[in-house]
Amino acid sequence: MPHASARPVGLLGLLRPMQFLMILVACCLVSPMVMAQGDPCDTDPCYDESCPGYDPCECGTGDPCECGWGDPCECGDADPCDCGWGDPCECGWGDPCECDPDPCDPACGGDPCDPACGGDPCDPACGGDPCSLECNPDPCSDPSSECYDECECTYCLYPDCPDYDECECFGGPLSCNPLCDEYDPYCSGECPEYDPCQCPGADPCDCGMGDPCECDIDPCDPACGGNPECDPDCGGDPCSVGCGGDPCDAGSECYDPCDTSCPDYDICNCDPPLCVPPYNDDCDQPEAIYDGLTLFDTTYATAGVPFNDFTACTNLGNGIVHKDIWYTHEATCTGTLVLTTCTGTYWDTRIAVYDGLCPTGTMLTCNDDGDGCNDYTSYLEMDVTANTVYIIRLGGFGYNDAGVGRLWVECTPAPSSCEDPLPDCPTDIDGNGSTDILDLLAVLNDWGQSGPPRPAGDCSPGEFGDCVVDIFDLLAIINAWGPCPVPCNDPCYAECDNYDPCDESCGGECNPDCPDYDECYCVGDPCNPDCPDYDECACIGGSDPCDPACGGDPCDPACGGEPCDPACGGDPCDPACGGDPCSLECNPDPCSDPSSECYDECECTYCLYPDCPDYDECDCFGGPPSCNPLCDEYDPYCSGECPEYDPCQCAGADPCDCGIGDPCECWGEGCP
Repeated sequence: MPHASARPVGLLGLLRPMQFLMILVACCLVSPMVMAQGDPCDTDPCYDESCPGYDPCECGTGDPCECGWGDPCECGDADPCDCGWGDPCECGWGDPCECDPDPCDPACGGDPCDPACGGDPCDPACGGDPCSLECNPDPCSDPSSECYDECECTYCLYPDCPDYDECECFGGPLSCNPLCDEYDPYCSGECPEYDPCQCPGADPCDCGMGDPCECDIDPCDPACGGNPECDPDCGGDPCSVGCGGDPCDAGSECYDPCDTSCPDYDICNCDPPLCVPPYNDDCDQPEAIYDGLTLFDTTYATAGVPFNDFTACTNLGNGIVHKDIWYTHEATCTGTLVLTTCTGTYWDTRIAVYDGLCPTGTMLTCNDDGDGCNDYTSYLEMDVTANTVYIIRLGGFGYNDAGVGRLWVECTPAPSSCEDPLPDCPTDIDGNGSTDILDLLAVLNDWGQSGPPRPAGDCSPGEFGDCVVDIFDLLAIINAWGPCPVPCNDPCYAECDNYDPCDESCGGECNPDCPDYDECYCVGDPCNPDCPDYDECACIGGSDPCDPACGGDPCDPACGGEPCDPACGGDPCDPACGGDPCSLECNPDPCSDPSSECYDECECTYCLYPDCPDYDECDCFGGPPSCNPLCDEYDPYCSGECPEYDPCQCAGADPCDCGIGDPCECWGEGCP
């Protein structure tokens, strides 16, 4: 390649030196003329390089490459391709198979069928076979393809195809296919009919069709010699009437002290804690009682000391107070004390009163049978002194005379001839507003006097005094010493002007002397039929041992009960009650228990035994008849219930819908 600064010799190169020479000669000829005429630069800027207007390019002395008239191929920025000496491949006039070879270009020796060149070796134009396995590994995927072969792809549809196999074409596991030699549905877990109990060698015990007395011995099964009704290990009751038990035999293991049908029934033997004597059973532990009604129960009381001392009144030759209980009572008045069991007690009672503690006190009075009282109950009156404590004994005439009762206590003050009540401050005898020495002297001055009229010194006891000047008046003066109390307005305080013991705030509703007294509310007597808490069973003489309300059992044979009555827990299906345990009423599901005497193999498992009258090969195969080759209705390809369901294999199937029709007719593909 020529150097960039070299100039090629051509016609243009020859002309330019000659021009330069001619210019030079002209200048030599003209110069003397110029000089002779003045500064030659004025007329010719090219005259000399020193001329101010000298321009090498204008004057023809400049570098042709710089001045623009040089040969581009000789100047330094020449384009090799334009000047003809560039790389043919780069300049575009080289051989393309050599400069940029394309291995797929047939002109360069390439093969368009080569897969590397995007060719298809399966294309018949390339000598390939589009239906070969290499070119079409799934020839059955497109029914419209020319490679689709019905016998290869759907041979189960056409029995005439060479590969058609009746067993294989049924579908499903071979053991579940009755058309296959391997058919064994009962022994294969893959089949819906799987039932190991129908396989050869099945264990009758495991399958529930063996002898229950040999397979799963139940010692309580009557068929195996068990006795479930009487064997306690089987839930039976050996003490039931049917098993010969006698609850009344104290020497028997069936003895039941709580069986009310036994002649020697005693509640204390049945439940001893119920028979504990009351707290006040003995005279050394008496219970305090007050005016009014007291309920009592001597059922489990015992006879205590003193014995055989009931002699202060008529005793019919019997000096014992049986099953007695003891009370103390402090008299609330000086007058007459009434003790009675006449109302609300229904057995023979006895009452005695003593003046001291047990057992040394003296009997003051007693009563066995009160005049006008029913059921031999008692009524006693005696004189008492206020604030004196008395001992009361209450019991029965005989050993069996005991139970629930009511004792009424009432103290009536002795009548007084001094009818006017004492003043508000009775101890202020001289009326100076206070109880003092003058009042004390007045009492001492009148000591021993009695009325009527009322002695001046009579100021006690109670609201009316006693018309006698005695120790009670002296004690009243001493106790009230000081100013007289200011009158009060407390209706519950006896000293107040408005005192009203029947006022509700004072508990008047429970005061027997008040008009609104409610005995049922205040006492709650369970033996009073007029009271809401009346309990006939709790009262002597009212209890019916067979009444459920009283804890009785109407199902007890002693009460006329029937053990076979369902209401009494009986079983009408029990043969002992005349029932049939295998009837539909008694056993609506006789197949639920293979060990039952009501179990019938041909009724419950007829499919296991071809000899059973109801055995049906089709029905016993299981599953829908359309899926069962043993049934006349067998049509698995046309029934949606079958796993082989394929509507394209049914008669009348549309070939186009099933993808096996003529592509030209069905889809318009590949048609001329």
